[in-house]
Order: sequence, then structure tokens, then C-alpha cells
Amino acid sequence: MLPPPELLRETHLIGPRCREWVLDPDRLPQLRATRFMWIGHSVLRSPYRMVRLRSEYSHIVAARRGRGRTLIDGAVADWRPGHVLLAPAAHPTLKSQARIMEIASGFPR
Repeated sequence: MLPPPELLRETHLIGPRCREWVLDPDRLPQLRATRFMWIGHSVLRSPYRMVRLRSEYSHIVAARRGRGRTLIDGAVADWRPGHVLLAPAAHPTLKSQARIMEIASGFPR
């Protein structure tokens, strides 16, 4: 169970079995013609927990497989394949998973 939103604090926990692949405009010049500063693909395994109380950037995250939980407008929601999280800058977000989850993500400029 996740703690109530008012008890959350900034967290960036990526366990040793998590894998992330990220491309930025230096490695993928085609991104310069888009609104994304980077895109990525992650395979997340416990322990994994990401809490941003006031994210500097907007971000888009799509669940490809597995299950997790996310905080949306103060309420915890299940996150399943096909679900997409669109989070504006300065908006609190939480991503957490129990077993294995695969996501695709992008951070617009």
C-alpha cells in the first residue's frame, strides 16, 4: 500500500535489476526536430519507486507490460499495459511497481 500523498517525499529508487535505455538529441539527432529532449525505455523490477513532488519537466510514460501503481490527482491508481501517464511540470507524480514493469517514456521540451 502506498502512503497518503501528504506523506510522500522526493524519491529516486532504481534497483540494481532495473534497466533503462535513454536517447537524447546528441545520440539521436532526429529528436532535435521534435518537442522531446529525450526518450527512453525501461524495464523496472523491485525495488523501484519514483516520487517527484515538483518535477522540473513534463513527462509522458506508457506502460508496455507488467503492473504498477501511480498517483493521479492525489489518488492511487493501478497502472497496466496500455495506460499512459501525462504529467505536467510542477505536478506531483509517483510511480511504483511490485514485480516487473516495462515502460516507454519521453520528456517534452
